[in-house]
Amino acid sequence: MTELTDAERDNLRQALALIGEEAHRDVRMVPDTPSSSGSRARRRILVPLVAAAALTVGISLAVGLSGNEGAPEDATGQGQSRFEAIACASQIAIGDVTAVDRQSVNGRVRVTFKVQEWIKPAQSGPKAVTWDLVDPTQAKVREPWAVGQHVLVSVPVRTDLPADTWSGASLDEQRTAIVRDLPRADRTQCPPYWSTPRGAD
Repeated sequence: MTELTDAERDNLRQALALIGEEAHRDVRMVPDTPSSSGSRARRRILVPLVAAAALTVGISLAVGLSGNEGAPEDATGQGQSRFEAIACASQIAIGDVTAVDRQSVNGRVRVTFKVQEWIKPAQSGPKAVTWDLVDPTQAKVREPWAVGQHVLVSVPVRTDLPADTWSGASLDEQRTAIVRDLPRADRTQCPPYWSTPRGAD
């Protein structure tokens, strides 16, 4: 999950402080006398509710930040929202790896892919495609490409970055999320950092 910024920490502290002050004020205002049994009952209910509200504030902020995540941060600390991650993909498809040709230079690999479903561009594209990609073993990001793999592939616009892949249960989960987010991603601009290879700008 993305680390909170100083401003976000300040906002969270202020929100929790306000909740705590309100709880203290309400409890202090209730006289502890036999005639105030109803008020004491209200106080006993109020305190756990305030604690729950404070917890909710923290959880809501954390979920909000993690919900914006797509690709993880790279070595420079650059991250993407999930919509930017889709916008920064040139092609996204589901299918099977039919050939792998590892090149002897530049840490690249040519992957031939039989497409079962095109996600981006939606419902269009050839039945088979060959991509010139960063070799994931050279980039040390995941296991090597292998013939027979059934995967969801997201090919980045930035050609010096490795493709993202998902298989098994995560394939279905990611497909559902990408299809859901695709309309908004179509209106999202890919940030320059994720669209321009390093050294090309």
